[in-house]
Amino acid sequence: MPQPFSLTDLGIPEGSEIHKLADHCSRIRPLCFDDGECLIRAGDVVRTVYLVLRGGYVVEGGNGDAGAVLERHEDPGVLMPSFVGEMAYLGGERRSATVRGVGPVYAMAIEPEDLDAVIAEFPLFTRILCRQFARRIRQMNHTLHDRN
Repeated sequence: MPQPFSLTDLGIPEGSEIHKLADHCSRIRPLCFDDGECLIRAGDVVRTVYLVLRGGYVVEGGNGDAGAVLERHEDPGVLMPSFVGEMAYLGGERRSATVRGVGPVYAMAIEPEDLDAVIAEFPLFTRILCRQFARRIRQMNHTLHDRN
């Protein structure tokens, strides 16, 4: 069961974009997931998106490949935010993969109505989201090219 944490505990300075985001969207919840704990389960219809602030995770399964590792995100040891769960929300579909923490994962749980505010009012996080989409498209192109 994820536990709440304080952004200050991670050494995130007051006045940072992350603090501004948390202050602006009062429903955002900072949560710490334990090693191996699921942030997201394939097949769920929950629309919560997570902004991972610190920690590593593995993306498993999806598209009938239950247990197959689709992506690994290593803990860089420094603040490097990334989103998980955004594909199901933005695509309006069920979760297509399971995301498990590798070591402790510190993330901000963002509900759909707040994600819209993040995209509209916080360009830094919108750029992070767009970079992730671009990286996934490149990976998909490489995979398709390798199969042909």
